[in-house]
Amino acid sequence: MTTHILSPDTQATLLLCGIFGQTDPDTLPPLTVSEYSDVAQWLLSQKLRPADLLQPEVLPHLRTFTHPKISVERLEALLKRGGALALAVENWTNKGLWILSRSDAEYPKHFKEKLKQAAPPILYGVGNQTLLDRGGLGIVGSRDVDEAGLMFTREVVAMCRDEHVQIISGGARGVDTTAMLSALEINGQAIGVLADSLSRAAVSKQYREGLKKGNLVLISPYYPEAGFSVGNAMGRNRYIYTLSDATLVIDSGLSSGGTWHGAIENLNKGWVPLLVRTGEDVSEGNKRLIELGGTPVSLESFAAPKDFQAWLHSFPLPNGGDSVSTKQAAPKILDGLFEVVWPYLEAALYQPKTDQELAHSLNLHIEQVQAWLIQAVNMGKAKKLTSPERYVAVAAQEVQQLTLFN
Repeated sequence: MTTHILSPDTQATLLLCGIFGQTDPDTLPPLTVSEYSDVAQWLLSQKLRPADLLQPEVLPHLRTFTHPKISVERLEALLKRGGALALAVENWTNKGLWILSRSDAEYPKHFKEKLKQAAPPILYGVGNQTLLDRGGLGIVGSRDVDEAGLMFTREVVAMCRDEHVQIISGGARGVDTTAMLSALEINGQAIGVLADSLSRAAVSKQYREGLKKGNLVLISPYYPEAGFSVGNAMGRNRYIYTLSDATLVIDSGLSSGGTWHGAIENLNKGWVPLLVRTGEDVSEGNKRLIELGGTPVSLESFAAPKDFQAWLHSFPLPNGGDSVSTKQAAPKILDGLFEVVWPYLEAALYQPKTDQELAHSLNLHIEQVQAWLIQAVNMGKAKKLTSPERYVAVAAQEVQQLTLFN
């Protein structure tokens, strides 16, 4: 139920971090995520909660706070904005919006677990809050994706709907909007993580039915009236990844753009498995993401599993990950099939390849390929090359040497 009555902790956090309308250039700025985290750590060390900052008797205690970038005067000025907060909250709730802080039970647990102190202090939203912790498949991609990419997106969304897996995306033109609206059109569920204009989206015709049915929640860590900014668009990608069980890249630029940078951040942080659309006509960005550790997937990959939910949770985290439970869910290595698959591996290794290139070319899981390559080397069927590290079939190398000397 939408209400303008905020918990005391959320009131205090919103006063410290929120924007309430046009800001005066001379006004002290609200706290950033990292600044708020420093204040929260200090409160914890003092056995205080954010709500305690609203009590007059805590003011002398607050004046003992020291920080190289945050003055006590700034904190006091931010906490005195109660009138502006009341007007802003009333305006937002009249549009159906709600507000959560880290202290609220409804705040996404995924953010706390994966982002920790980098989790947004305040989350604005509209729609069904219970969707926030259900996981699902994140889908991201270019605004200017081709029709093949959009068709791939629609078909994946349809398969997810059949398996009761919700979609998490960003609401931008192209892949994001296609993923979300395709889910809603077939009575699926979706989370939209918006980088701007949440207030406008909350009353948008395209989302009205999904919100009414409880099949949609739109959220944003940014001021609900905020216009588009590149920084916010880049920053929201981490929230798509961390709400999902795995995230699928439909189409990415090479070394540029929000989709690329979001995928690279996930690979570095190891939040969730990165799935990347593969095929003959995919972008160079997709190919490079696979080389860097993304798992190549096709429509056949999504259609094959008998247990879709288990399959979605079977992919390993990128190397940066630290989630034991997800790593334990990695697929079982099929040792007994080596003799069956070796002729295919041998043919693919006629020219030297990295393990990633081999996995990509045969559309196999990287861990399975690595296990078979180790077995092939131990059996003398393949040779491991260095500088750079690659593998080649021994028979192929012998043929090449004969050709050279003849």
